[in-house]
Amino acid sequence: MLPNSILLLQTRTGDFQQFDPRNEQFSSFLPLMDGYELTQHLKTSSLTSHIGVVLLSARAAHESRMAGLTQGADDYLTKPFHVDELRQRLHNLLNRQQTLRDYYHKQFTQPDAEFRPETIADDFLWNLNAGIDEKLDDPTFGVDELARKVGMSRRTLDRKLAAVVSQSANNGGQHRLKRAPQFMLEGRTVSEAAYLVGYESPAHFSQIFKELFQKTPSEFTQR
Repeated sequence: MLPNSILLLQTRTGDFQQFDPRNEQFSSFLPLMDGYELTQHLKTSSLTSHIGVVLLSARAAHESRMAGLTQGADDYLTKPFHVDELRQRLHNLLNRQQTLRDYYHKQFTQPDAEFRPETIADDFLWNLNAGIDEKLDDPTFGVDELARKVGMSRRTLDRKLAAVVSQSANNGGQHRLKRAPQFMLEGRTVSEAAYLVGYESPAHFSQIFKELFQKTPSEFTQR
């Protein structure tokens, strides 16, 4: 049995791809695409770029393997294959994805984690970060506006964030709150930091800050 988060689909050429069935369904594309085309479609769309792709193919030539990997496939396995090898490759892929998800989750939720936007390799997260920065001090900038900024519906943004950083789009205020500890470390007061990240009420800011970081702004600055 494969992990519950794995779905194998066969294209018109006989290739298989795996992806998370909780995301967009691509069965309608399968009669029209080969494995390489579907991989490129998945990996170049911000909606699905996070989905792991393992190509299973009878094409064993080096050129075929390179073509699949160049399109963005996370792994390539030729047929016939051993099921235990496939299972281990999928296990390794899911572990890598979880490690990266944990890293980004920490970047967004830990006040002591150094946040360096220039190191964000994921295009979706980079655009998300840029969209938040652009409206950082705007208290009217909410989840709906953020979703439009990154070209997604609110529901899709929520699912994408859950998949990439284990966060909800409803926590958009928490994403901008990540900047507050940096401002306070630079010498800003709690009230100044609150206004700089779009909170009109320092008291509300302190409440949300404690919920996210498990300490009040004063406790953070007095560490």
